[in-house]
Amino acid sequence: MGEWERGLAYCRRALEHGRAVDDLRLKVVGLWRTGSTHIQQGHPQTGIQWCEEALALSPIPFDAAMVKAVRGYGLVKSGETEAGTAELVEAVAWFERSHLPYTRSLFALRLGEAYLRQEERLKARAIFEEVLITSREAGYRHLEGMAQRFLGELMVADNPTTAAEHLEVATRILQEVGAHNEVAKALATQAALRLASGDEAGARDLFEDALALFEALGTLDESLRVRAALVALQDYLPT
Repeated sequence: MGEWERGLAYCRRALEHGRAVDDLRLKVVGLWRTGSTHIQQGHPQTGIQWCEEALALSPIPFDAAMVKAVRGYGLVKSGETEAGTAELVEAVAWFERSHLPYTRSLFALRLGEAYLRQEERLKARAIFEEVLITSREAGYRHLEGMAQRFLGELMVADNPTTAAEHLEVATRILQEVGAHNEVAKALATQAALRLASGDEAGARDLFEDALALFEALGTLDESLRVRAALVALQDYLPT
């Protein structure tokens, strides 16, 4: 939902309970969920540190896979894309072997995002399309919306009509489930699509909508990315 501070407050409570009763799983989960929240908010280095603390407790295999998956995404977001991709590949394979379809699908999307950042478009598309099918069949609405958004982003340059269709569906689903941070990402991608079509004014409006939502949520990295896009637009569009 992008309610980062609320999420971190629950993480603190869980971690406090785990430490009070000296429960390994509560401590590990409290640590990696804190790390995951920081990473998604746009503080990947901070999030990675929380993951390292969780791994230092020697968690059980399931929790270890979760921590490594989260850390892998943090590495991708911090610019260590190859290292992060390798960790995500390992984690996704573990979740698949363990027959955990939701968790596998969630981190498969993170892996697809990593491939997209590296211009591995065929690998990314295969993952997004697979997760879209899985999420529709299982009713994972949030993941379905994310998969639609990623497919829209993937097709902005090559197939703008199909990209627009994916993004329209993504925005509707993500709004329905209250995934505000993902809605803002969809708006930013729609802005990029408008820009690619030559509609600079429309792109600016959508970028501004996305920025307002990111700033209201406190999502740091995405706010910076959208601000940079708006600055670039000012070079040739009157304010």
